[in-house]
Amino acid sequence: MEVKIIATGSSGNCVLVDGRILIDAGISIRLLTAYGVDPAQLDALIITHKHGDHMKLPLVRYLLSAGVKAFLPSGVIAKLAEEGQINITELVDIGQVTVIADGRTFQAGPVTVEAFPQQHHDIVNYAFVLTKGKDRLLYATDLDTLEPSETGVGLLHLGQFDTILLEGNYDEPYLRAYIEYMVSLVPEAEDPTKASDADLESWVKANYRSLPDAIARNAFRAIQNHRHLSKQQARAYAKTHLKPGGSYYEIHRSRQFYEEPEEDWRESAEG
Repeated sequence: MEVKIIATGSSGNCVLVDGRILIDAGISIRLLTAYGVDPAQLDALIITHKHGDHMKLPLVRYLLSAGVKAFLPSGVIAKLAEEGQINITELVDIGQVTVIADGRTFQAGPVTVEAFPQQHHDIVNYAFVLTKGKDRLLYATDLDTLEPSETGVGLLHLGQFDTILLEGNYDEPYLRAYIEYMVSLVPEAEDPTKASDADLESWVKANYRSLPDAIARNAFRAIQNHRHLSKQQARAYAKTHLKPGGSYYEIHRSRQFYEEPEEDWRESAEG
């Protein structure tokens, strides 16, 4: 299946598959139009979850008004209903909009799509497996873990793919070093090099309001990346789940923590 990444990252996410399936709509109508996507040519809009970088309400309304068939999580439908600018209940009733449910399979033109719930902090976020003939594609982003959790089924059981689009958000050693450094700036903090990632995260959350503004802001921004997959986790998954000769796309990269800068970042991290 042909893949075109229109946008990926915290500023917006949108991917076009086979020129006919749009996964996520976290961009503006203007950007989608500039990219040359014609709603009349789309078989489906599929959205992973309700966060704004994956779902911009004006674009979703635009596509629905153009008659695009959509497969939406309940959280997205609730936001559309709350906004009240379109009658989302009617669109569900007539079958233009289908509510994604755990393990649900649906058809988007010649492509079969399976939805698998995943954990992303306090919400359900869906990973999608697209199958066309013998060709299999995985799209998964904003993941706390690859393992099964109380919220979701994980990704480890899904088998082999011809194409993988998987979040590789941050570099593990760099993010760890950054958090350790921010904590070490606080005189009363215990040696951060001896703490686990979970302990450091708990310490930042517990002491956030008492820390100097710059330290609090930067440390909290860093620990938030634990709600994503590292590039090391993503690459290890691709190594075992990508078919020989397959294509791997590392998506949703952090602008700050994906790669350690060549210059010394410690001084700027304090400001």
